[in-house]
Amino acid sequence: MTRFSSTVHWLQGTFNFDSKLEAQNLIKVLASSCQDEFAEEGSIKRGVKFSCSFRSTRKIILAVNYPILHAQGYGWLSIPGGVFDAIEFDSIKVIFETLSGLKNWKCTRIDCALDDLMKKITPRIVYQEALRSNFSGFRNKPVFDEREQRWRSPSYSLYSSLYTNSDGNSTEALNVDFGSRTSNKSWHCYDKTAQSDGEKDCTRMEVRFRDENSHKIFDELLTCLNDKKVFYLHLGQIVAGAICFVDRTDEDKHLSRLEILDFWQELLDEIGSVKYPVPKKEVILENSVEWAAKQWETTLAILYEVCGLENVMIFCTEMIANGQSRLEDRHKAIVKKAKLEGFDLIKFYNLINSR
Repeated sequence: MTRFSSTVHWLQGTFNFDSKLEAQNLIKVLASSCQDEFAEEGSIKRGVKFSCSFRSTRKIILAVNYPILHAQGYGWLSIPGGVFDAIEFDSIKVIFETLSGLKNWKCTRIDCALDDLMKKITPRIVYQEALRSNFSGFRNKPVFDEREQRWRSPSYSLYSSLYTNSDGNSTEALNVDFGSRTSNKSWHCYDKTAQSDGEKDCTRMEVRFRDENSHKIFDELLTCLNDKKVFYLHLGQIVAGAICFVDRTDEDKHLSRLEILDFWQELLDEIGSVKYPVPKKEVILENSVEWAAKQWETTLAILYEVCGLENVMIFCTEMIANGQSRLEDRHKAIVKKAKLEGFDLIKFYNLINSR
């Protein structure tokens, strides 16, 4: 019996298109590859508001804004883990190749999963080693953030989930998370047996990538599609390379000289690992403006109704003054670059609203 198996567990991204027919063709490919059926639904908000959406029986969501005049169509696609658990490699290959062929396709989230079918690795074992700080790849001890003047806790957590099976009985199972669920990279270990109601009897380890990191992983997996074994091996290696469990008893040793714990070494001996360093997220002015618009519009409208325009303007002016007092060199570099490029705030805001 092979001890490990791997799969893609989630895929999400955005794209442009020139005609309604292109969106309809994408739905046909997804329905055929996933043996699924789609139903049209109304508008939906996923970062931006989409005028139309389609949801499948397997919970795939495709949201679109159709082309208007000279504006391109804009789409958002989410394929959840249950879909990939149920389809074969040939269908995954079709999905990857179809998405890569979309105009301006950008993968914004991808989850890679590795299953231990013998359950030698369990959430309890992983958490026990986390408590001893016996891991690398994520923050393993409290760190004081000088800029925010607060302590940041170690980046792992243990929690239990209550799963209800098809018979109506409930099962409690442990989950271990490393990193925030909204960060560029996070790693998770949980009992797939309980989560899947016994359909898959294993411990699942999963790494989740977002934004630029996820698109890089997508492109790497795209190069492996000609060989099924290479594709699935590379998926497992990505999960194994996202974290490492080491013996930190000797604190004087450099990380590279620490001994890898036996349970993790067994995994590495069988499948190996590949590491994708996650760079610090670059602050892009356009992204910050779009985030601010999404987060503030409703709040400012409420404040306007309650306090009036004059008080809202005073509030905004004081917020700006407080922000200016905290500008660092990296923020000043953004200001300089935006001025050189002639950034037009109103034009960009109108562009956001037109999507």
